[in-house]
Amino acid sequence: MPRQDELLLDGHGVGLDGDAQLDPRELGVLITITAPDQATAHAVATFVAHASSHLPIPEYDGLVSTLAYPYSPPEIDRGALYRFTLNHVATGVTPTELFRTTTEEL
Repeated sequence: MPRQDELLLDGHGVGLDGDAQLDPRELGVLITITAPDQATAHAVATFVAHASSHLPIPEYDGLVSTLAYPYSPPEIDRGALYRFTLNHVATGVTPTELFRTTTEEL
């Protein structure tokens, strides 16, 4: 999770390393954007979706025409992201006292 003033773009490739679901010449990329607020995340996601659809590929003439989005619309607002940190300290007990245990002889 980024700091409060940071923007995080996380890309996950599908079809890499022998993924049997896709043709070897195909690649899927899923990008998750985490921003300080929903409006910024949405604006960045809209830009990334639009810009990625116009990226040239050296082996092709013109623009890529075989682009598909896994969602419609390509950007989905997921709402707030929360981080919880829970710290407990147990003193004066052994590790086995912290959990219920049952021993059965077979």
